[in-house]
Amino acid sequence: CTYASGGAPTLNRMWHDKTLYGDRHVIHLANGDSFGISQKIAAFFDDHLVPLFLNAMHLDFDILGNHNFDKTLEYLNSVLERSNYSYLSTNLINASKVLTKVSPYAIYEVPAEDGVSQPLRVAVIGGIDSDAIDKVYPGRFGTIAVNNFCSIVQALEKAYNQNARAFFILAHVSTNGTGLPELLNALFSFKDKNYLSECASILEVPQERLPEEYVQKGITSIDKTDE
Repeated sequence: CTYASGGAPTLNRMWHDKTLYGDRHVIHLANGDSFGISQKIAAFFDDHLVPLFLNAMHLDFDILGNHNFDKTLEYLNSVLERSNYSYLSTNLINASKVLTKVSPYAIYEVPAEDGVSQPLRVAVIGGIDSDAIDKVYPGRFGTIAVNNFCSIVQALEKAYNQNARAFFILAHVSTNGTGLPELLNALFSFKDKNYLSECASILEVPQERLPEEYVQKGITSIDKTDE
């Protein structure tokens, strides 16, 4: 619903052309800042129209971006309460106590095409850049703090233990700051002399798991130059 997407009418046409509403084999996702940086007509109505449009478009999950915190938490809650879908964020500390309809992750069941086999359990996990607090007016986050992306790794493990076998990670990160390398480091344990993995010691894998379920990934260095 932002200027970059062309607004809700354009998105609605795109989704309608490619999918059938109500098809459980399709998950409609958003990646944060669905309001707060809205087109003028939505901003004129304090963005309260945005979740109504997204409800009509059958959005399943959204995450929170820095622009969602451009105004007060009371205002943010007034928009969230109009949503029929959930907002996901693993690394917003105290968010579930302050904001409505916010949870770390969700598991979505995709039915088998044969109608007999067990459904595929898909985990949708959200996260926000740790620099998000610095991008808004001081105090907009209230008592909410932002943890690092190791919480995404922990959510992956928890969802796996709930029999999720496919994963969507929605992360609202800045590509020109530290957010992207932090996310990649958390997910793949990237290590070099300047950027040590913080998540390896946090993630606990039950010993009864079969070794062949895991594939260790690594990269020797991360290019942090502007090029």
